[in-house]
Amino acid sequence: MADQPLLVYLHGFASSPASNKARRFIAEMASYDVRLSVPDLNEGDFEGMTLSRALSLVERLTANEEPNSVLVVGSSLGGYTAALFAARSDKVAALVAMAPAFDFAARWARRLGDDEVARWQREGSLPMHHYGLGREDRIGFGLLDDAREHPAYPEVSAPTLIIHGRGAEVIEPSASEHFAQ
Repeated sequence: MADQPLLVYLHGFASSPASNKARRFIAEMASYDVRLSVPDLNEGDFEGMTLSRALSLVERLTANEEPNSVLVVGSSLGGYTAALFAARSDKVAALVAMAPAFDFAARWARRLGDDEVARWQREGSLPMHHYGLGREDRIGFGLLDDAREHPAYPEVSAPTLIIHGRGAEVIEPSASEHFAQ
């Protein structure tokens, strides 16, 4: 705990705290009187990344914070993770989600199709470009399996701002509109 609020920025899928967006966010927040945390949701193990593990990381980061004292900002999968965290924690004062990846499990299953999901499950991982690493890596099937255990649209009571471009292609705006309703 400290006098300054804690601001937590959660990066998107296949990204890192070294992404352009995260670095820009860090630079812009430098002049404000806040404590800033930009954790690596992959925790050095992209293949083993799951939403539950990311949530556990955020819980550890905020364990000593007072209720209603943390501002959580997230992009894409980080935005969905931030909403999941806000729905289950009294620490969150407010949430900002940029093109949040709501309904993650169902969207991924639709995007990949039944055959590719079955192959992913059978092989245990899929090759994926990791933007944070700048190279191909693998993502384990545990990501999808675990995501199915989380609500597609978490019930968040904290004040929430969603920023989502109407022309977004990777995560369609309808997911954010559904959450807002």
